[in-house]
Amino acid sequence: MPGIFDAYDPPLGPFEKIIPWIAILAGLLFSIFTRSWDYWRLRQHKAADITPEDKLASFAFAAPSLAIGLWWFAWTVPDHEDTQAAVSWVVPAMSLVFIGWALNEFDMVLAGYLTDTYNAYSSSAFGAMNLVRCVLSSVFPLVAPKPYGSLGTHLAGTVLAAAATAFCLVPPIFLRYGAAIRGKSKVAVVSAVLNNEDQTMS
Repeated sequence: MPGIFDAYDPPLGPFEKIIPWIAILAGLLFSIFTRSWDYWRLRQHKAADITPEDKLASFAFAAPSLAIGLWWFAWTVPDHEDTQAAVSWVVPAMSLVFIGWALNEFDMVLAGYLTDTYNAYSSSAFGAMNLVRCVLSSVFPLVAPKPYGSLGTHLAGTVLAAAATAFCLVPPIFLRYGAAIRGKSKVAVVSAVLNNEDQTMS
């Protein structure tokens, strides 16, 4: 992202370069309202009736939010061959609010889903999730400059946006078939049994 905003002509000032990061922070802060909504919604149900899939509602909104943000960002920033942007740099910066909120929702919701699914064994699931995240976080900064340099900002951004659009199919699948998928995991089944026994004893 710094490389993209550094490409503007005339160049952005020091304060202007901070705005995109503030936009991401604003997206993160919006998660406060999402968590409040989740808390209110789940309080309407009895604890015994709540399933892990009940906590995936915001996941279904975060996926399209990421796709919208990436499409918006990809086609409003200047291309590498034309640094004279057709629109103000503020326009792509605003898209980062959607992206920041979506990425934070993925982290919060998926962590909660793994906790509810694996209970006592959730630390192992967290380890696997964090391993994947760390590997991707390490690899992408190394490989991203080449496609952005060869394809241009618009087309390279389109690839990411298209992948995010395809990812929008994942939340409905989990909402509809999540229980069946969990049922095929021996660890998840054992965790559910142990959790039910703990609730019965308490």
